Amino acid sequence: MPRVTLTRSNSPGPNPTAGVAVTMTAADTVNKEQFALTGREIVIIHNTGASSRTYTITSVADPYGRLGDITAQTIAAGAIHTVGPFGLLGWQQTGGFLYLEASNAEVKFGVIALP
Repeated sequence: MPRVTLTRSNSPGPNPTAGVAVTMTAADTVNKEQFALTGREIVIIHNTGASSRTYTITSVADPYGRLGDITAQTIAAGAIHTVGPFGLLGWQQTGGFLYLEASNAEVKFGVIALP
């Protein structure tokens, strides 16, 4: 099956008048996740479980052959991490996506697109 495509939430911008709900999606440990990468996204990772879990964000080789995967990053029980924004160079996979995954469905991903 194809990767699960995450829903992006748009940031309200520099002069907000209200908050924005962030769509959080449980990790699919079999199919993994992706979202369309524009270079303006921040990823929120929330471990809703009672045990530490891990997540991985997969890079691609830049023009110099360098990789920069975030591999099996530990996230404690109940913790929330943010990463990004991610540049296109070194992160954008074939088809224009950023690839991410987690070790357990208790890990939830949210994506915020910055203005």
